Amino acid sequence: MRALNGARARVMAALAVVVVVAIASPVSAQSPMPACEPATIDTQLVPRFRRGQYLDVHNLCLTLDVVCAGAGAAPQRSLLDALALLELDEHERARGLLLAIPHQSLDPTLRERAAVVLAWSFLRDGDSAAFQGHLATLPAEPRRRLELLARAGDERAFLQLLGAAGHDDNLAADLTTLAADLRAARRSKRPWLAGVLSAVLPGAGQAYAGSWQGAAVAFVLNATLIGATGELATRRLYLPAVAAGVAASFFYVGNIFNAADLAARRNERAASFPARALEDRLVPEAHP
Repeated sequence: MRALNGARARVMAALAVVVVVAIASPVSAQSPMPACEPATIDTQLVPRFRRGQYLDVHNLCLTLDVVCAGAGAAPQRSLLDALALLELDEHERARGLLLAIPHQSLDPTLRERAAVVLAWSFLRDGDSAAFQGHLATLPAEPRRRLELLARAGDERAFLQLLGAAGHDDNLAADLTTLAADLRAARRSKRPWLAGVLSAVLPGAGQAYAGSWQGAAVAFVLNATLIGATGELATRRLYLPAVAAGVAASFFYVGNIFNAADLAARRNERAASFPARALEDRLVPEAHP
């Protein structure tokens, strides 16, 4: 698997070089390549990011850092590269890039944007201590926005913060609706209920969570093992009956946890759209 991932990374890097060469065509030996100009970020990298081509964006940023060394726009590329890495779940590498931006650029807007994205990355990870620590370093306006996002699951706290933030009526209504949708999605399936249902009847919790295939597998597997245990015991084949009973117990307990996990993941999928929409509005720094 590692070899395949390494081969894929090398292929993508080679393709990135080809793309950069294609867009780089220098106008003269003395002038910088067009690919190294700041406009390339908006014309070549941002469209790929918006299409979800995060690995392409990362590989292109790596290639441009080599091709365009000393030609400028490196901090802007680092920010976009960090955003792509966050989407690829490469959080530590992304944070390393974000922490380096204040040392690469004197642009206060870019430095603030990197700080906001850094704090937001900890919020996404559920690291409340790190999030609060970085939140305290931000200016008031982005700090209020991130606090709103962090409190989206708490209706009362969210509405209090929203009222104090002073957003216009249309935006406030939009945020209120999205936060309500997010809370409803997170409660659409109850993991504890899925577990209880599968404890009563193996497969029932999986059906409740929306996985009919999982329900069929859980029911057939548990019914077969429980039936085999009873049949072996009836024939006084006690040692095989004990082995079958241990296996039946293992799969029965696993069926309960599986049902609860399926319900939790179903909630996460349902919540992904309102969560993303809230992030788009409250953390525009993270969505070029």
